[in-house]
Amino acid sequence: LQWANKYKWVGARWHPGIENVSVALGLHGICKGRQTGSLDIFDFGTGMGWDSLFYGRGMGCSVLAVDGDPRSIDDMRKKLQPMVKNRQLSLLNVAMTLPRTESGNETMPSHSIFCMAKRPEWSQLRSNDGQACDRVARVPLTTCADIVQRLQAPSVYWKIDMEDASFTCLRSLSIASLSSPMPPFLSIEAPCLDMTEMHETLDLLSNLGYARFKLVAQQLYCLAR
Repeated sequence: LQWANKYKWVGARWHPGIENVSVALGLHGICKGRQTGSLDIFDFGTGMGWDSLFYGRGMGCSVLAVDGDPRSIDDMRKKLQPMVKNRQLSLLNVAMTLPRTESGNETMPSHSIFCMAKRPEWSQLRSNDGQACDRVARVPLTTCADIVQRLQAPSVYWKIDMEDASFTCLRSLSIASLSSPMPPFLSIEAPCLDMTEMHETLDLLSNLGYARFKLVAQQLYCLAR
């Protein structure tokens, strides 16, 4: 895979150019979802949306972009409006939680408070009233398993990179009776510096049918936090 970004200065910030964001050699045409009625790629924890832009424009895939931060989804809806209009990109502003049987609640709440950080990629559900937030928003709650039951799993790839919610997403999938097969490729941000959860992550992936794994070190990123 070879790709190159060209950037434009928009709104006091560098952004990848919409028309020439990327070139994916050898991968364009791999996605057939729009021909079969399913989505090709799930981008959970889409942040500023550059991965979704690459998957859609560079690879020609249909993408579901999910994020709990309403700023990210609103920004993508404006910035990537042509992709939304032609149904190549679907946007969903929800935060992930565990099913009610796992969370200990008799009923799963429909909404919760989302803590928006200055950097959108670090935003997350508010864990306590004293948590420092740049801003807060009330957002709908769902589970990854519920989304699969509604839309089917993606046909090619699922990126799961949600701040303090990736593990929650994987757990909800592992206990659900999924109506569609998992995609051939899935990536997830492993728990930082927690080997117990790392082993559980691999066990959960194995239970979902995955047999081959690649670990990418992120220690520098974790320690920087």
